[in-house]
Amino acid sequence: MHRILFIIIILISETFAQVFTEYADSLMTVLPGTEDEERVVILKWLRWEIRMVHPQLSLYYAEEGIKLADDLNLDILKATLLHIMDVS
Repeated sequence: MHRILFIIIILISETFAQVFTEYADSLMTVLPGTEDEERVVILKWLRWEIRMVHPQLSLYYAEEGIKLADDLNLDILKATLLHIMDVS
């Protein structure tokens, strides 16, 4: 019984991981063509989606988003990115 439960958990985990990876891939594809506030939003979501899989890269995206949000005076987005960095 424990073995079946373990297999089910592994299958569900892999399915969710694949969905999140596809979403992160989509965000990375869109990122180069974005500017200003749209870019900050994409960076925010990208940072959140890859934080567990690629922590260093996610920090890079967060720092880029924070700098751009600061340059554009997007205080709420900047605060959100700082919060995301703090909780992960």
